[in-house]
Amino acid sequence: LMRSEVPSSWGEGWKGAPEVPRDFLEALVRRATRLQGTYAPRVADGSVLQHPISLADFLCPEVFLNALRQLTARKSGEPVDELSLFTSFSKDGAKGGAQSEGVSVTVEGLLLEGCAFNESSGLFVSSDRSAPQLVPLASMSLSWIKGSRPPPLGTSGCEPSAEQDLIMDSTSVRLPVYHSLRRDDFLCQVEVPTDSRQMRVLNSAAIFLSE
Repeated sequence: LMRSEVPSSWGEGWKGAPEVPRDFLEALVRRATRLQGTYAPRVADGSVLQHPISLADFLCPEVFLNALRQLTARKSGEPVDELSLFTSFSKDGAKGGAQSEGVSVTVEGLLLEGCAFNESSGLFVSSDRSAPQLVPLASMSLSWIKGSRPPPLGTSGCEPSAEQDLIMDSTSVRLPVYHSLRRDDFLCQVEVPTDSRQMRVLNSAAIFLSE
């Protein structure tokens, strides 16, 4: 701490943890306050999924996403390994089997880099030259639906590859979701609609939980 370094043991299990002690402690207190003051009461009355959540509030957002997948599997009767992460930016939220069971959550507070989201068309498009590099992303609905077998959350091998993109629909692209702007802590990937998959890949478009 006297060298302004966070002890390695402190950050175990917390991907994307700040590396400066003061920032680390402030972020930890902020998350603890949110968990105790906001999420604990919602857990108690069973209303967690009825309110928008910020994945940046959790030390391990992978645990939350896996819990959502487990809940979906129990309610839908589908095997866990056959559920894939689905995203939607429409007001109707998620579609498919997961929606019929009501197992979806609205995620807010995300950040977008490398492109922009056009709320009118619902597409991820190129940013204006005058636009800031990092912009807030509109709230999106997350759910797990029956589909191709998903890769494990938080595994670096899950990051989208050019080979994967070749077999995707031309109007969609897989964007990586990272814990922070360092891009060294991968969370998952989400498939989103776009006007140009090639441009999104070339511009290294990505989504972040926090700065």
